Amino acid sequence: RQLAKNDSDLFLALFVKASPFILEYIPYPSMHRGRGLAMFRFQSFFLACVVAFLLSGITSDARRNVDHDEQYAVVIDAGSTGTRAFVFKLDVDEGNERVVDSFSCGKERVGLSSFVGNPSAASDMFTELLNKAATIVPDHLHSQTSLFVKGTAGMRLLSEPDQEMLWSVLVSDLQLRADVPFNIDRKNFGTISGHQEAFYAVLASNYIVGSIDGQLRVVDGNAMIGALDMGGSSNQLIIYNGTDSTARVEGSHFWSHSWLRFGAEMVRERVQNHIYTTQSSFAGSTAEGIDLQVLNSNASSDVRYLKNPCGIAGHTEAYRDNYVFIGTGQPEACVLILEHIMWVEGAETGATAAEILQESVDIVETLSSAPFNRCPVGPCAID
Repeated sequence: RQLAKNDSDLFLALFVKASPFILEYIPYPSMHRGRGLAMFRFQSFFLACVVAFLLSGITSDARRNVDHDEQYAVVIDAGSTGTRAFVFKLDVDEGNERVVDSFSCGKERVGLSSFVGNPSAASDMFTELLNKAATIVPDHLHSQTSLFVKGTAGMRLLSEPDQEMLWSVLVSDLQLRADVPFNIDRKNFGTISGHQEAFYAVLASNYIVGSIDGQLRVVDGNAMIGALDMGGSSNQLIIYNGTDSTARVEGSHFWSHSWLRFGAEMVRERVQNHIYTTQSSFAGSTAEGIDLQVLNSNASSDVRYLKNPCGIAGHTEAYRDNYVFIGTGQPEACVLILEHIMWVEGAETGATAAEILQESVDIVETLSSAPFNRCPVGPCAID
C-alpha cells in the first residue's frame, strides 16, 4: 500500500507499484556527468504512461460519477510478448490520505500485435483477463470503472493502418460483449511511443531511489539517474539533461532513444536464427567439448545440437525442426554474433543500431564478468 497526499503522489504510487522490476543500480561515474544508470527488464512500465496521461481522467471522472471515495481502474499492458491485466484501487483512509492498492489479474503469453491477421479473436483473450478483474472490482462499481489498454513496441512494429484497425476492432468488440462490465472508451486505448516508454521508466526509477518527489520535482542532494528499459521488441535508453529544481520534471528534460527490433526477445530470436543458418549442427555422440550427460538427458536419434555461445554453459533450449541449442558461455564469441546482428544484418534489413553516436563501453569485459560465464553444466546458483 502506498499513501499519496495528492494526485501526483497518487499516480506516482500507481506506477511505482506496477514497476517492481529494477534489476540493478550501477554507479557508473564515466557516464553522463557522473550520474548512475538504472537497468530495467521491461514488464509493465507502460502502466506509468497510463498513470501520467490519465491523472485527470480517473480522478475527476470518478469524483463526478461516484458519491464515495473508493474508486477503481483496470489497466492492461498490451506488450510485445504478453498481455497483462492490473486493477488499481484508489481509496481514502481514516486520516484523509489517498491510498493506492494494485492487484495483478494474470497474464496471457500472447501480444496484441499477433492478432493482426485475425483481430476479432483478440477480444476473447482480453475478456478472460477482464473477467478476472471483475472479481476484484465490486459489482456496483463495474460500470463506473474505466478500462485502459496501452500497447508498446509490438504494436509499433505494425503499420499505422494495422494498429488503428486492431484498436478499433478491439474496442468495438469489447463494447458489444455482455460479459465485459467495464466502461470502454476508445480514447483510453492506443500505442505509446518509445520516448514515452523511456520517460515513464525513468520517472519510476528516480521516484524509487528518491531523486524526485510526489510533485515530480528534483530532490536536493539526490542525483538523477538514467534508465535502460529492456523490452521484448524494443530497447530504450534515457538520460537526464538537467532542469530547474523548482520546475516539474518533464519529458523534454531527458535525452532518449528507442531501438525498435532490439528488445531482449527479438535479439534472442535473431541470435538463434544466426546460429541456425551459419553453424554446422552435430549429434549428441559427436559433442566435442560438451558434457554428454547433459545431452543424454535429451537424447533422441533425431535431435541435432547447435552451440550457443550466448547461453549459460550447459543450458539446453529446444528450437525448430528437432534442433536444440546448448549454451557454451563464451562472451567473446557471443559479442561477435551480436555485432553482426547490430551492424551487418541491421544494415541489410534497415533495423540497425547505428542510429546515434554512443559512448564506447567494453561489452566483452562486462560480459566476461557476468555470472553466466562462470556457471558449470547443471544447476548454478548466481549470487
